[in-house]
Amino acid sequence: MNQTYSPREITQNTTEEWTFYSDDYPASDGFTATFILMNQSGSVTITAATNADGNAYDFTLTKAQTAALFPGGYKYQCSVDDGTERYILEDGYCMVLPDLSTTQVKDVDGRSSARQRHDAYTALLTNEAYIKTMGPDQIAALEEMVRRLEWDLKREEEREKTKRAENSSRKMYVRFK
Repeated sequence: MNQTYSPREITQNTTEEWTFYSDDYPASDGFTATFILMNQSGSVTITAATNADGNAYDFTLTKAQTAALFPGGYKYQCSVDDGTERYILEDGYCMVLPDLSTTQVKDVDGRSSARQRHDAYTALLTNEAYIKTMGPDQIAALEEMVRRLEWDLKREEEREKTKRAENSSRKMYVRFK
């Protein structure tokens, strides 16, 4: 799959390909492009191949390179260099996702941390034996925590809707001058 921007998510053990276009620093002017992906566990550097039109850069992150990456957050930077000058074209953050077909982790919980805490506190509130050991203040504090986590879950749901470009229940106001 070719894309015109650096990937925001990379899955381990897969090949990622993308094309980066630059009118300001074309490969035909002697520039070479480099993509660096780095976090605490290490880094990967790849050099782009020149696209057939001479103005774009084709990047390929091989299966072997992605297999060596640990899941988690990475900082990336895409730059061009002609030997005398270097320019940063793009930088940002990327998530490396685990390849579920090869991962050694047996129990993967796909729920968010807010969902996990909400479910755990709700389970405590519905456990009569546990509730009998608590005082009224402790029960009230636990109920308040569940209410707060419910708000966190609503905010998570709104963010996911926004990511998927679905209609959100939140109102946005815009002023034009």
